[in-house]
Amino acid sequence: MPGAVAFYRNVLGLKCLFESTHWTEFEMGQGKFALHLALTDGVGPLGEVGKGWMFGLVTDNIRALEGRVRESGVGTVHDYHQIPSGVTLTIADPDGNPLQLIQLGTTMADLGLPG
Repeated sequence: MPGAVAFYRNVLGLKCLFESTHWTEFEMGQGKFALHLALTDGVGPLGEVGKGWMFGLVTDNIRALEGRVRESGVGTVHDYHQIPSGVTLTIADPDGNPLQLIQLGTTMADLGLPG
């Protein structure tokens, strides 16, 4: 839990509301995002990059957030993708769970990315 909390708080910039060894909550606008330890002794993350649903975070500066993930040395940066409403970047948290960062109203070209 401490490594995951550090990533979501220090790297992604989420405000931590409550932290314990088994449950941690972060502020998400009008709601909350919570981390909970696995209920069983499963192996590996439940998510798999490129399959299923992913948790998405909207950002005003996707390139800066990418830099923070890379500098942290604990998250993994995957790839950018152009969508009709903006640009996404797939990353994984320290436990390998996939996340999608989203910057609305921009293009790959605006960000200086090949596309």
